[in-house]
Amino acid sequence: MTRPANDPDRFTPFSHWLRALPAPLDSASVSNQNLDYIWHNYRASWFITIEEKRYGASVSAAQSDTHNIVRQLCEYGSGQEIETMRGKRKVEYRGHYVVRFEQTTPDDSRWIMVNDEFADKESLLDLLRTGTHVQPARFGHKGR
Repeated sequence: MTRPANDPDRFTPFSHWLRALPAPLDSASVSNQNLDYIWHNYRASWFITIEEKRYGASVSAAQSDTHNIVRQLCEYGSGQEIETMRGKRKVEYRGHYVVRFEQTTPDDSRWIMVNDEFADKESLLDLLRTGTHVQPARFGHKGR
């Protein structure tokens, strides 16, 4: 059986069903991880993946490993021409981002971290606009 979810009210019935599967579909063979967001700027033809963590939580080692596999596969395919609902287009993958909040959102948190670097609401919005994150100067970054 896969390890039960830490916050059982947060997951769907299907997630609970998956986590209760017996061998060989249990955690001895399978890592069952979710990925919170695929942020796709379809007009500019790029996307990022985002893992959200609330209340200062961190990514587990197993989740990090699985997300790293997905990140690498997306990087290998980045810039290739693929079929989309808008026809064949090149799509760029701009990275995987773990966004951590002290509470639940930029509006109720005293701090935000993006990939273990302090951020603020504006730099988070900039990440969503551009697909890249630059740590704000007030946190030690020297500029773009």
